[in-house]
Amino acid sequence: MNILQVCIRYPPAQGGAEKHTFQLAHHLNRLGHSVNVFTTDLLRFDQKSLFRIENENPNAKSLDVPVKRFHTIFNLKGYPITPSIINALLSAKPDIIHTHSYAYFPTLAAHFIGRLRGIPIIFTSHGLHAFQNRTILSTYDKIIGRWSLSVPRKIIAISRFDAYWYSKLYVPREKIVVVPSCLLWEDYTDVYRDSSFRKTFGISEDSFLILFVGRIDKVKGLQFLIHALYTLIDQNPQTRLLIVGPDFGMEQYCRRLASNIGVSQHIIWAGTLNGEKLQQAYLNCDVCVIPSLFEPMGRVPAEALAYGKPVVVSDVGGMRDIVEHGCTGLRVSPERPDKLASAIGSMMEKPEWAEEMAQRGRLFIEQNYTWKNNINKILEVYQEAIRMNS
Repeated sequence: MNILQVCIRYPPAQGGAEKHTFQLAHHLNRLGHSVNVFTTDLLRFDQKSLFRIENENPNAKSLDVPVKRFHTIFNLKGYPITPSIINALLSAKPDIIHTHSYAYFPTLAAHFIGRLRGIPIIFTSHGLHAFQNRTILSTYDKIIGRWSLSVPRKIIAISRFDAYWYSKLYVPREKIVVVPSCLLWEDYTDVYRDSSFRKTFGISEDSFLILFVGRIDKVKGLQFLIHALYTLIDQNPQTRLLIVGPDFGMEQYCRRLASNIGVSQHIIWAGTLNGEKLQQAYLNCDVCVIPSLFEPMGRVPAEALAYGKPVVVSDVGGMRDIVEHGCTGLRVSPERPDKLASAIGSMMEKPEWAEEMAQRGRLFIEQNYTWKNNINKILEVYQEAIRMNS
């Protein structure tokens, strides 16, 4: 098949959707399919600013997959506009287009042109309602969103929660297929903890290390974990919080919060870590905490469990599919620092119990969230869409 992947951002941009699209493209390429990626030149963006990928050929190849990046001309309150992708979509000749992420210009353009040209489309949202400007989103849903979701032959939801939100926008149930965002299992096997990682960040071996991985924004809930840290330090003064991820507008607020409540000396700001450094962050932690207000699936808890690490997550979204409370980890009410502190503290007091949950979680991830168990499901969706279109 000749497959075109269309997405708002692509590595080196960071995020679960970006990593998923990257790995999907390369798995399809390894299976002998012709894969191209159309994306923007954005590393990240917020409501006001655009941060671009610098010094990269806009027509570069990424591990033998051609990637074409299109220039974003301006930012409409968190909605980047990239009109130059239109001509490329008009001239491309794929058998199928797979679009990623809801309420963004590349997806909308691909849906319009795909329908115009009679090319079958598959869509994956990676979180139907992650878009943070609620006024724009509500308007988009009513005026454009429902039409945009009517175009794809099939829609891939990354969790049962994600599928539920499609039904709220009147997508027929038979159109939805649940296939989770997957992990490369070989990245999580035969890996070993390097104790020098802690030394690099000035963390002692007897410290209880909490790991946060994600964008530093309101939705990821870091502010609630910082409040919980205040309580945990009373329980164990050697508690440390390692924060890994890029600033999406909340870092200065979180730093001030930490200073105001007196926990700054217990926090390590690592910035963005990739590859082996990120792997070692997982392997060196005692618990990984995901205090998000919203998660369509929850790639970070899946990765932590794949490394055999205990997890505490907010009881929201797709993380309910991954973490069975008291079996593969602990779930707590969102926006409740007291509940976070209690759950983390229980793992601190009973490490053997936490380890047992983590190992059950690792087995669950291997059986349900790896590419080897899911890539054929996506190919079947492609093939069905092509048959429906003929």
